Amino acid sequence: MKFPHFLLLIVLIGLLGLSFVQTTQANEAPAKSNFREVEFFKGTWECSIQTSPNDKFRWSVTEGLNDAWLVGFVQVGKNKVSNDFWRLVENRIERFAFTGDSTFVRVASNGWEANQLKFAGSANQKTGEFQVRQTITRNSDREFRALWERMGKDQQWTPFSDERCIKLSDRSKA
Repeated sequence: MKFPHFLLLIVLIGLLGLSFVQTTQANEAPAKSNFREVEFFKGTWECSIQTSPNDKFRWSVTEGLNDAWLVGFVQVGKNKVSNDFWRLVENRIERFAFTGDSTFVRVASNGWEANQLKFAGSANQKTGEFQVRQTITRNSDREFRALWERMGKDQQWTPFSDERCIKLSDRSKA
């Protein structure tokens, strides 16, 4: 009598294991991503913050890490001041940024809506974590505006960076 229960247990464990293997294989992403949603950003951009239009920085974006990520870096003069990484996961764009002042940003978007790409997520600094959002408005094939906002303690969104970027070249030298 104990043998059939034992056999049933082994069959169930086997089915669960097979189900786990099939689910894992189905969820594995291919090594290369489809970057059509963010292809626009590949290249080298000259950007400025609207409150200081003469203070310019360069943002260079290319495919990297076995073409599984879009990789960018911001350079002010000869100094790299931040890196950012983009990937497409289940029809969402995820973006991670790391800055020289130890800020970490993680935001996600559902993709372009007309000429806007809206990201929402959080930023973490030495002083703590807060909610952020970024609205990128594509003005042309070679220009966009990026408005960064943060959620205040009063639960109101406050702009903290309004950037204008113009494409200098279509291919980045990472």
